[in-house]
Amino acid sequence: MRIVDKSAAYQVINTAEYLRILFSRLTRLHGRTDHLIFTNMPKVVGIPIKLIHEAEGHVITVETTMGEVYRGQMIEAEDSMNLALANVTMTAADGRQSRLEHVYLRGSKIRFVILPDMLRNAPMFKRLADSKNRRTQGPGIGKKQH
Repeated sequence: MRIVDKSAAYQVINTAEYLRILFSRLTRLHGRTDHLIFTNMPKVVGIPIKLIHEAEGHVITVETTMGEVYRGQMIEAEDSMNLALANVTMTAADGRQSRLEHVYLRGSKIRFVILPDMLRNAPMFKRLADSKNRRTQGPGIGKKQH
C-alpha cells in the first residue's frame, strides 16, 4: 500500500507506518486516546484461553468449522486460539483418516476443543473458587447497613 500525504510531505510505504502516523495525528487532534477502541486487541486473557495454554503438551481433540476432527499433542497455543499440533490423526468430514506430522489450526476456524480431564484440577479454577467463596467484611466506611 502506498499513500502520499501532501500536507505532511512524506510518503507512507506500508500499512504499519500508516497506522502509526494516523494514531499520532488522532492523539494530537484530540489530546487523548482512551476513546479509541481496537476491537482486535484483547486487554485481558479469559479463563478459556488460559485453560488452552495449560493444555500445551497434552493430547487434545479439535473439531473445525468444516467438520474435520484433529487429535494430537498440542505444541503451542496462542491467545487468538491458533493451535499447533504434532503427531496428528485427522478425520475428514466423510470419515477418511490421515496421519500428519504437524498441523497448524487457525483459531477462528475451530468449532470446539476437547481437553484432557486432568485439567479440571488446574490452579486457575481453585483461584476462581476462592474468590467466589470470600466473604466481605462489611459495608465499609461511611455506608449504612440496612
